[in-house]
Amino acid sequence: KNLDNSLSNNIADLYTKAGKKGKIGLIKGSFIRKPEFQEFALGNSDILERLKLNKYSAYIAIGKVNYSFENGNLANATIVCNATITMSIISSSNQSIIQSFTLSARANNVSETSAKEDAVQQLIFNYNKYNTAHPLI
Repeated sequence: KNLDNSLSNNIADLYTKAGKKGKIGLIKGSFIRKPEFQEFALGNSDILERLKLNKYSAYIAIGKVNYSFENGNLANATIVCNATITMSIISSSNQSIIQSFTLSARANNVSETSAKEDAVQQLIFNYNKYNTAHPLI
């Protein structure tokens, strides 16, 4: 189970439920590994213009998820997953970042995989809560 794809799909679904067309995969994986991607994520208008993403989408959501693990303190043999997602919402027409935020989640379970799954679900919940309080338009 690819949790990062699950997180991406769930975030896209939140926008779809809000009446927007949420899709994932507009950007090729090979581009993500290039140095230009970091500039793109920071709203570099030259790269945004060159990619002509305004033909495909009014907004582009770019997120980076980080996970860290530690031993649980409350119960023996548990693992805590700390998950953080940093998002930038870019307006294709303005070619600039219109919203940027970071959300965190913490989950405790018997394995890294289970703790990570729980943390991803908490991130989705937190993202929905944030998106409801801070809608794009």
